[in-house]
Amino acid sequence: MSTDELYKEFDKLVPKPVVLFDKRPLPEGVPKHVVVPGKKCELSLNEAEIFLSGFGESFVPSITQRYHSSIPETLVPPEVYFLPQEPPSFSSDIWSLACTIWAIISLRPLFEAFIPNADNTIAQHVESLEWWQKWDNRLEWYNDEGVRLNGDNTLLEELFESEVQMPRREVGMKEIDKEEKAALLDMLKGMMAFKSGERVTAEQTKKSKWMRKWGLPELWALKGTQEY
Repeated sequence: MSTDELYKEFDKLVPKPVVLFDKRPLPEGVPKHVVVPGKKCELSLNEAEIFLSGFGESFVPSITQRYHSSIPETLVPPEVYFLPQEPPSFSSDIWSLACTIWAIISLRPLFEAFIPNADNTIAQHVESLEWWQKWDNRLEWYNDEGVRLNGDNTLLEELFESEVQMPRREVGMKEIDKEEKAALLDMLKGMMAFKSGERVTAEQTKKSKWMRKWGLPELWALKGTQEY
């Protein structure tokens, strides 16, 4: 569509000036306007489409070997830190996908930090002593027995209660029942096996109980189809 046709179909976008509370001049690099979408831009859930874009960092592991990851620190799988001589592969994407699924259903990301970096991300990864001796800065976070110096080790089940179920209760949302919770955590744990070779594949993830009983049926209902 031309610009005029776009505006006719979806309403003309209205720019709004960006103003600091104290009325000071805007710092350099801050946009002077933001654009508020018109009412016709609002979509119902079953009309919405998700498009993946920005594949500038993507590569096919069987063709290209790359020994670094450009994704955010909080989504980086442990082998990127501990096995720098091995290139990331599709199993690395499975770990990152699991982190993304958690972020969608939860109050906050599974691994996070005010200023994310390798060590405070690894500190959240380590619940077992896999590759323990390879983490040079481990004693800043844990004692020799693998116990956190500040606070207790937090298991996925405990995080599910505090970051998924409790926020739902607080706003009156229906909690995820025991059967779905067990299936979801089982899928995520398979996707986040510490060793990349032990993680489930994309096909196995799609065939997991949670995907078959909850994830895909929800998608089918939105799309009005029984196939995916």
